[in-house]
Amino acid sequence: MLNFWLFLCAGCPEFMSGNDSSETTLIDSCITDTFSQLYGPAALVTEEWRLVPPLQRFLVIPGKSGPRWIVPERARLGWPVLQQWRPYDVYSLCKWVLLAVAYRCGQLRRIPGVRRIGIAGNNVQPALGISVERERFVPVVYIGTPGKSRKAVVTLVGLHDAKPFGVAKLPLSGGAATNILREARMLEQLASFKAGVAPKLLSADATTGRAVQEVVAGRITGRRLTGRHIDWLCQVQTGGTITLMEHSRALATRVRKLALDQRQSDYIMLLLQEIVDATPLPAVWVHGDFAPWNLKETVHGLRAIDWEEAQKGGLPLVDLVYFFAIQGYLFGQRQDVMDGFFCQPLVQRYMAAFNLTHQQANRLVLLALTDFWLKRAQQGEQQHAAFLFAVI
Repeated sequence: MLNFWLFLCAGCPEFMSGNDSSETTLIDSCITDTFSQLYGPAALVTEEWRLVPPLQRFLVIPGKSGPRWIVPERARLGWPVLQQWRPYDVYSLCKWVLLAVAYRCGQLRRIPGVRRIGIAGNNVQPALGISVERERFVPVVYIGTPGKSRKAVVTLVGLHDAKPFGVAKLPLSGGAATNILREARMLEQLASFKAGVAPKLLSADATTGRAVQEVVAGRITGRRLTGRHIDWLCQVQTGGTITLMEHSRALATRVRKLALDQRQSDYIMLLLQEIVDATPLPAVWVHGDFAPWNLKETVHGLRAIDWEEAQKGGLPLVDLVYFFAIQGYLFGQRQDVMDGFFCQPLVQRYMAAFNLTHQQANRLVLLALTDFWLKRAQQGEQQHAAFLFAVI
């Protein structure tokens, strides 16, 4: 099994990226930043892993653009986190399963590109503003892709019981702190709104841009829409109202302020000008990234994580449209992703729960896709923006 894994990895650039010296510098900077935030400025990251105790030794698993995971060398501590991860395409899933086997067998270090490092530092609790009596934590780190909002997502695992306690989010680039603190504020508001909808916020530091939230135990959901998704979406009504015309005018204002492709802008403005419906609709908490990988199956139903894009008092149906649109883009760039959307019984059930007419629902889809397109264009994600414009 391990030899097959080594053969599979041999041609994968993400598992060979650690061989380039410039890449190594990038990786070291990213890892050092993460662990200095976890353990404090005095923390030392070293390639001389033999110089530190076994519990302070880690394995760095590379991705396509730098490190992806940093896991404890002792699989007992890292496995409770990794087993909840779920790649969606077949090739990535096969690689992940074999990687997990190698990790649990103590052979992960033999995989090409995987590096061993040592961390000389104290317990993570003081640095993150959390305190749990008689417990120390070992970090399991997921490093985001490079960009303006790059962050490290760190699951804190109990040293003694090997149970995940909390999830720390650490900024690794300029825009990340803003997003992390925005999510922290959202989690505080959601806790007052309804318990169990979102993770509980444990701590947040406005100076450093770091925050810690509780772990949501459970497996990431599959790609198929289910009744549990609809149940969740129906419970996040704020009690207020919003109109299609109100949202349409706000979108039009945003489009006018941005220097976008003129042809696309003119087309979008024509569509928005036709939406003059002032009928009050139920306002909802919009998650903003309602995708399978941000939803977990728990004993109490679905729970959503990653609330950085959330909005209070948004339009209904938006998250449901996003659920299909993001998958259409990531899995085959299918421009027909919204075809047959309203024929699905679960979508019809949602519409009935919110008393939406077909005309209102069609306009909600248009506004949702326009909003998604505008955000991607603002962020410079031109390929994704072009896909969404084609769907519109």
